[in-house]
Amino acid sequence: MKYNCLNNLSENNPDKLYLILFYTDWCEPCVETINIINNINYNNLEKYYIDLEELENEDISNHFNINALPSIVFLKRKNIIKIVSGSRTKNTYINIIENN
Repeated sequence: MKYNCLNNLSENNPDKLYLILFYTDWCEPCVETINIINNINYNNLEKYYIDLEELENEDISNHFNINALPSIVFLKRKNIIKIVSGSRTKNTYINIIENN
């Protein structure tokens, strides 16, 4: 996914909260985080999973300065709400979602 594609989505849906999870398949905390995120559902939440093993995803990871895995970027109206690096509990993610 290119950053400008995500930027366009954010423009078209300003009330949505975007959760962008950066991961790799070989990262155990990443797999755990994917399982947690898969079980969180809100109407105003749109989720994207960015596999950093794919070179086409390098520009978006560079844009957000991703240097740890897993990392989740929360975006709303083109603004970064929060970046969370490392594995966290489901309640941590839910608190961020519900407060934005």
